[in-house]
Amino acid sequence: MVIFVAQDGGVIFQQGGKDYVVRQLPERVYEVPIQDAEHGALVGWKVGNLHLPAQVTDAALRVLYDAGMRQLLEREGWAFREVEVVFTPMKAVAHG
Repeated sequence: MVIFVAQDGGVIFQQGGKDYVVRQLPERVYEVPIQDAEHGALVGWKVGNLHLPAQVTDAALRVLYDAGMRQLLEREGWAFREVEVVFTPMKAVAHG
């Protein structure tokens, strides 16, 4: 049995002994290094209020490249950098 996964590197179709694989292109995002748990909670809360797609890594939060996000980063004075990566944001969850 083959499980089809529609993410970078995932097989989405098989035919005639061939796999059709998803290859996601890197995109520009903001990457905010997280200093500690308190800083991470603050960044997560404020970024969450913008309702932008975000990806959590071991050491940073990656957020969609967006003018509103840039304003937040500059206003808060947080360290950040622009990077081009395969961006895999968390799936959205509706409010209960």
